Amino acid sequence: DKFPGTKNPMEDAGVTLVYQAPEGKTLTDPEVAAAVDESIAAVKDNVTAMTDEARDPLTGPVAANDAQTDLLIGQETEMGLPKEVAEAISLMNTNDESCTNQYVQWAGIAALRGPQGPVGQMLEVLRKRRDATCRLINEIPGMSVATPGSTFYVFPDVTEAIEAKGIATLADFSTEALHATGVSFCTREHFGSPQPGEDRSYIRLAYSGIDEAAITTGLGRLKEWIEA
Repeated sequence: DKFPGTKNPMEDAGVTLVYQAPEGKTLTDPEVAAAVDESIAAVKDNVTAMTDEARDPLTGPVAANDAQTDLLIGQETEMGLPKEVAEAISLMNTNDESCTNQYVQWAGIAALRGPQGPVGQMLEVLRKRRDATCRLINEIPGMSVATPGSTFYVFPDVTEAIEAKGIATLADFSTEALHATGVSFCTREHFGSPQPGEDRSYIRLAYSGIDEAAITTGLGRLKEWIEA
């Protein structure tokens, strides 16, 4: 509803083509740009499942960059932002989110090509943290959570806990918990407006950067506060 005309990413498949210029070259060099254009033309001509709607805007990264920037700025000004603000947001977004800087790209390549032993070690650490987090949450009166198969977040249902504390809103629950226990968490409301018929209250807890001892301490304090 907030973004009319956009497709559901869960239902519409897509792919991103990534081009890297040879060492000592740039994508704007004529021969490199020609090779990129040839590659894109081959995709347009040979991927028969591609719709005309998807085929038409497909272009090279050099040509697309300015067009995408103009499109974003146009959308933001249509929503009421002054053009200079929209341009500043576009610049910040390009450098902070859209473009992964070079050393991070090389780090990603090294991670994929290098020894995979550390990956298993990290997964095991996260698995232990997840299990401890879910076990302790489910021991807190009025809170419950399912054990996720992946991720390093959980979204406990805290509906009964809020009611037991006599707290009116999720925001107040978060604030009071922080002051009483030192435990900080996001609420469901940080991730968009509740949907019609959504009548349960949820918070989000992360266990990516906290060890088992700290998890035990934090959730122990939360339990004591809710039981008080």
